[in-house]
Amino acid sequence: MVIDDGTTTNEGRLGAVKDMLLAIDEAKVDDDILVAAADNILDFSLKGFVGYFNQKDASVIMCHRETELAKLQRTGVIEVDEDMKVLQMQEKPKIPVSHWAVPPFYIYKKEDIGVLRRCVAEGCNTDAPGNLLQKVCMKTNVYAWEMSGKRHDIGSMDSYNEAKKKFK
Repeated sequence: MVIDDGTTTNEGRLGAVKDMLLAIDEAKVDDDILVAAADNILDFSLKGFVGYFNQKDASVIMCHRETELAKLQRTGVIEVDEDMKVLQMQEKPKIPVSHWAVPPFYIYKKEDIGVLRRCVAEGCNTDAPGNLLQKVCMKTNVYAWEMSGKRHDIGSMDSYNEAKKKFK
């Protein structure tokens, strides 16, 4: 199914969050949803991520340890407890709360779709999924799963060319 959001200009974009909600509505999705940014390549299976989601019976996100401050400042960062429950999420923080970086991979429980909608209705920035996640973590339980491999961002020509070298 291809869904047209009606966008004709870059300035008229709905944003990733509203596009996701549009897809849920148009496809009449009435189930849990897995959200994965298309500008990434994973070198591992999603099986462990889905298994963790089933084990926790709650919405889950992926995370990985990042030691470079500059990289943490360009991504989502989470603080978690000993059970990997997300305590807070920061989007592109100047001073990160941890070394847990969050790439754009989430599984939302069917029951949390209403929470997503409420966050948007309350004025959540809809340009990036991390902005939504920041609000969702304050309203429902979200757990983090440490990625079992590597993610390669291919969202720019530079990162795409770098990823091509790794996969040759």
